[in-house]
Amino acid sequence: MRVVAAALVILAASLGGCVENQPSVTPNSDGGHLFIDLEAPVAVGWTSEVVIFGPATGGQHCEEGLGCYADHHPIQMEEVISSDESIVEVLGFEIQQYGAVEGIRVDLEAHQEGEVTLEFSFTSEGVESETDEEQEENQEQIGGPISDSFTVETRQVAHMRLARETEQVNPLGPYGACPERGEGAYLMDVPGEYDILVQMQKLDDRGNLLRGFGHFPFEIEPEDLMEVQMENESLHQVRLTPKGYGTVTVTPETGGDPFINHFLPVSDVQSLEARAFGLNEQGGRGSEVNQFSEGRFFELVFAPVLNVPLCGGRMDVQVQTLTPVICEPAGQLQDRPNEAIAAHHAGDCLLRLTAPAAGGGQGLVQELVIPVQHDW
Repeated sequence: MRVVAAALVILAASLGGCVENQPSVTPNSDGGHLFIDLEAPVAVGWTSEVVIFGPATGGQHCEEGLGCYADHHPIQMEEVISSDESIVEVLGFEIQQYGAVEGIRVDLEAHQEGEVTLEFSFTSEGVESETDEEQEENQEQIGGPISDSFTVETRQVAHMRLARETEQVNPLGPYGACPERGEGAYLMDVPGEYDILVQMQKLDDRGNLLRGFGHFPFEIEPEDLMEVQMENESLHQVRLTPKGYGTVTVTPETGGDPFINHFLPVSDVQSLEARAFGLNEQGGRGSEVNQFSEGRFFELVFAPVLNVPLCGGRMDVQVQTLTPVICEPAGQLQDRPNEAIAAHHAGDCLLRLTAPAAGGGQGLVQELVIPVQHDW
């Protein structure tokens, strides 16, 4: 699914979503017939999967979880030739289905720095002649192959960079403090219960991103605690699967900062940190508070106390009130996994936080006292 996901992301980005007036979809091949998923240079010493789509039909497909992407005429690829196989070698090509769209996957291997032209020979019902002369010529050669080309640049890898995927992280959620590149902690009930997507960025000596996959020039310590596999080449994603608890350090061989992750059982958590924030009428978070006001709602945020920010996993924490007349839980917020607290009357709001799996597996119980003031 990694190639499928990459291709559909590209197609969806080209359209920008399902709207009534779609923007134009522009091919990027030299002849203006093909859509080629290769915007960055290819890394020398690596292979690369290049996805090719035929002419756009003008229609689109919308799928849940994938958004909307353009429809393309299928092509029958006859031949793919590199102008210099000492620089880029064509390993092969085959038809693949990407959602509802049929495309061609071409496998390349970059051997040395340089620039080559990939020459394509294909047939497709979606190619239309632009002039009467071309139309007459095509009518005389019905079924004949169409030629197009695309330039591929190759560069040496100077640096490797690993970064966590944080673009979709809610800054108000439990992983809001997780850094892209610093140390991070992941709580797990059992090792490997979930995988971690990170960006593996290959950079040239000018800091530009390069494409490529096929091997992982890293030193992993300890080696038996981590499995690494390619997830999505065009988005520069790899998938990390922890195979046990402990601290795993991944150090690029070609230069770059170590990438350090701590995989911890939930039972290692020995204490919780609680913070409170005001809530507006729409449920949005206001400023942090150290006391409540009667007749209002507040957001209670609790997190395990760890030496590094939490980047993945969570544990079940139950919130109870010991003073229901003064305050009580009002349910979980809609867009983030935090508890809303209703403050009813002035006094001391006494809340009990229980994490059954924490505290060495024996359960962790903490009580929290928050004063509630009159709203005068």
